[in-house]
Amino acid sequence: MALADQPRILLVTRNLPPLIGGMEKLNHHIFLELGKRYAMAVAGPEGCASYLNAEAATVATFPTAPKSAFVMGSIRAAWQMGMSFRPDLILCGSGATAPAGFLIARRLGIPLITYLHGLDIVTSHVLYKSIFLPAIRASTTLITNSSNTARLALAHSIDARRLHILHPGVEMDVPEDIEPAAFRQAIEAGDRPILLSVGRLTERKGLYQFIVNCMPDLVRQQPDILLLIVGGEATDALSAKQGIGIQLTETIQQMNLASHVKLLGRIDDARLSQAYSASQLLLFPVLDLPGDVEGFGMVAVEAAAHGLPTVGFAAGGVPDAIAEGVSGYLVPPNDYQQMSKTILRYLSGESQISKDSCKQFANAFSWASFGEKLSNIVSPLLKPNDLLPITEHP
Repeated sequence: MALADQPRILLVTRNLPPLIGGMEKLNHHIFLELGKRYAMAVAGPEGCASYLNAEAATVATFPTAPKSAFVMGSIRAAWQMGMSFRPDLILCGSGATAPAGFLIARRLGIPLITYLHGLDIVTSHVLYKSIFLPAIRASTTLITNSSNTARLALAHSIDARRLHILHPGVEMDVPEDIEPAAFRQAIEAGDRPILLSVGRLTERKGLYQFIVNCMPDLVRQQPDILLLIVGGEATDALSAKQGIGIQLTETIQQMNLASHVKLLGRIDDARLSQAYSASQLLLFPVLDLPGDVEGFGMVAVEAAAHGLPTVGFAAGGVPDAIAEGVSGYLVPPNDYQQMSKTILRYLSGESQISKDSCKQFANAFSWASFGEKLSNIVSPLLKPNDLLPITEHP
């Protein structure tokens, strides 16, 4: 069957390039993977069309800020594309676009899928709870990015019969000519053991607490240790505390850790691959905050794809992204003493995880596998079918 004769899917999401982050990468791959099987259209953020290689007639855009312009713009764009493209199914990339997806799905009498992340459930804003959560609950099918997000969804009265767990994917085609030695030379790291943190600078990532509670002890016992922090402020997020970078810089200076902690800011994918390959451990000391939760932990799987293990707190959806003793180590939340001990044991060689073990774990999360599992969720909705019970797609 020609692609033009295939069922039509409209992806409605705020999270696409040119915005940067794990959710943006996820939604981009949702578009790419479903596009192999179905005819696709998008209602997405301004500037996304050039990243999608899609026909202009199948993309409608909206502003991402301020919040009021985003909400109204997403509804207009979804309605415009829905009425012109006439999809057979709507897929919302997060709860933030669920109202827009719900309105056009109801108008056309077609199924609605919403992909849920941790913040889609725990956000406490009154208007969100009164407008967005009802639209989420009205979805024909819901996908969560981790088992923890699924538990949160069930606790917020979302029907288990409509729920699937599908973890985000990872790029397994790691370049062979990464040259980690060149990266070390560029940052003047020499042979020092490198701890790496990757992600947007948000309070939830727990870097301030890690520096305060762990770095002094790590430096005492491993005087040449170096922490590299990759990522910038979450300026594109709908709600995120700003100024984390300034707070970290001031704390590093006050604690005389400038020779042990470096903030690299945002770097491109090629240099990030170098950073993964040049490091000894990825750190993921995330916090469970009121109204904020780590939905999954894609960077831990990305690190594993490069053969790099992760030490992280077992908070939020992180346990789905780290296999104990296989791709890293899980530490009880907020146990900084155990976090330091685990890092030092690994650096000393007392405990080891092989690169092959990490890569084998990551392979189960390949984007190709993700696409197959997502298609298995989508396809029953494109023909009459009973609701399926909650299903995990590891």
